[in-house]
Amino acid sequence: MKLLDKNILAARMGLEKESLRVDQRGRLAQTSHPFPDDAELDVDFSGNQLEFVTGVCDSADEVWEALRRLHRKAARVLEKRETGPEYLWPFSNPPYVQAEGENPPMEFYGEKAWKTAYRNHLRDRYGTQLMLYSGIHFNLSFPEKFREAISAIGDAGVGTGCAGETRRSVDAAYLNLAAWTTRYAWLIVYLFAASPVLDESYFCPGKKDGTPCLKYASPRSSEIGYWNDFEPVLDYRSLEGYVDSILKYTKDGTLMSPAELYYPVRLKSAGLYDLERLRREGVSHIEIRIIDENPYSEIGIFREDVRFLHLLMVYLASRAPKPFPEGEQLRALRDMKRAALFDDSNCLSNGLSIRENAAQALQEMEEFFEDDGSAPEGGVAPVAGSAPEGVAAPVAGSAIGGGSALVGVTVPVTDSASAEWAYIREALDFQWRKLEPGGRPAEIIREEFRKEYNRKGLELAKAHSRKLCEED
Repeated sequence: MKLLDKNILAARMGLEKESLRVDQRGRLAQTSHPFPDDAELDVDFSGNQLEFVTGVCDSADEVWEALRRLHRKAARVLEKRETGPEYLWPFSNPPYVQAEGENPPMEFYGEKAWKTAYRNHLRDRYGTQLMLYSGIHFNLSFPEKFREAISAIGDAGVGTGCAGETRRSVDAAYLNLAAWTTRYAWLIVYLFAASPVLDESYFCPGKKDGTPCLKYASPRSSEIGYWNDFEPVLDYRSLEGYVDSILKYTKDGTLMSPAELYYPVRLKSAGLYDLERLRREGVSHIEIRIIDENPYSEIGIFREDVRFLHLLMVYLASRAPKPFPEGEQLRALRDMKRAALFDDSNCLSNGLSIRENAAQALQEMEEFFEDDGSAPEGGVAPVAGSAPEGVAAPVAGSAIGGGSALVGVTVPVTDSASAEWAYIREALDFQWRKLEPGGRPAEIIREEFRKEYNRKGLELAKAHSRKLCEED
């Protein structure tokens, strides 16, 4: 990076994370929701699935620390439950399932009774098993100073019209970002997939000692994941069109609610997900919904991974607007599901392997940040290149098992050795190490947990709880 405008890293972020509660045996907890009046520790589909909700933060590091604080808070309460200690299951895939329906819909009353009706609808339409998947959502918004900085690059989508910008220009920029993020959804799934072991009791509740499913690196993002039974097509040409293209599925009865549209990326207004409010007030932020929990982190995600998601959004925000027709949308969603396969030699729609595409995407990001933001034209570019010179071969498991400490990085910090440069360098190196043989989270996790998934998972859950409870 030669000339870095600090404002190009300006962003506001939030994290949401689902986690199943388990008892001392590693079975789904059947106790009441332990935080009934805590907006930060909410409930998802069922009472045994916690949802951590951070506030809006000004940096990746700040939001990561906020999520860690919530995990410490939860761990200390769960450890001292009257019915015995409970733990947070560390995987996106559930533990052993004794019987179908162990995660009944959470019941709400009064003004919130609609939540019960909606959850009962999901149960009846999709079954309770799909609801056992857990994941992480990453929310991001760009302030005006970012849009001004990124507009200097030239054809940046988010920067369009930022001088005295109107709401319409900001909405158009977020629509462009949402389209590009959907095109790159496969990359997020590939780099963050961390659920290669799925106990057979998920498919056959009560079955013990079955053969785990090992076909997928991330079942929840794969063809067997939590998706609609149709392929949605959205209109990215205007916010009005975007809203109407989602509402048409509710008006014709295909969906009960817009929230039932299971899509990797959402554009949202401030507050609860409300499309009419989105139409009235415009886009507040973008939400990425396809992030697996990494069991080697006590909170399910590493600091460097949050930083990378931030940088990916900066990079994609710089991409020139480009039509996103129906055929390309469908290919993007199918590529995302292909990237959830464990075998990364499978090809995406461009005929190149998932790994080759990932290497090229990271190389594009390298060039963007190092060359003052000269982003390539077009979509996912053809493969050319690999890890840049100076990135050391990874230490086994360093991309998932080493906390926030970096291992094996030899790239010198050039120019002014600024904090911004270090931030970018560390986040990108963390992803490059995943592309080395055996370096993907899914590869390391499958090797360790393919046998005794439930026993080892419970041991890990307990270890995470102890560490969190001991932290200041």
